[in-house]
Amino acid sequence: VQDIVSLGALLLRLCELAGDPSHDAFVHASEAFGMACLHSQAGAAARALEYLAVATELGPDPEWVRSFVREALRLYRREKDYAGGAALLERACEQMGRHAPELFDELAKWYERYLRDPVRALDVIERAQTQARFELHVGAPNTPRTLAWHRALQLLNSRRQRILSRSSS
Repeated sequence: VQDIVSLGALLLRLCELAGDPSHDAFVHASEAFGMACLHSQAGAAARALEYLAVATELGPDPEWVRSFVREALRLYRREKDYAGGAALLERACEQMGRHAPELFDELAKWYERYLRDPVRALDVIERAQTQARFELHVGAPNTPRTLAWHRALQLLNSRRQRILSRSSS
């Protein structure tokens, strides 16, 4: 009897959470991420994106944020909402860019490929290069973070050269 009553209470709670991304019961990012996945599988991309935004706010861990951003960008591409994806990446760069330098390259890519705005892509690259100089100056050599910044700089420099070569032709 206890199991049946508990299952009923759990079902009611899930229904509440599934209907309201701003519900105050979300404590952990994984809970909101789970709801986002459910909505995404059901084809409700807009609703899934709302839950992913909540998950990003609740999840201070860079690894979680990378997962949320990756999933959200997949949905934005599917919905062809490229401005929404760029806005999400802008926020993610502000919040987590120090810990996830690859977000800057992804943002530059969105401006270059999807929004066809090479000027904004170059601006992102310049911001990332400034941040990289700071991170590499203050960071200990050969740590995962400094190595990530070195990799990101290589990608950003390649992207910058590609954009400049296209604009000069």
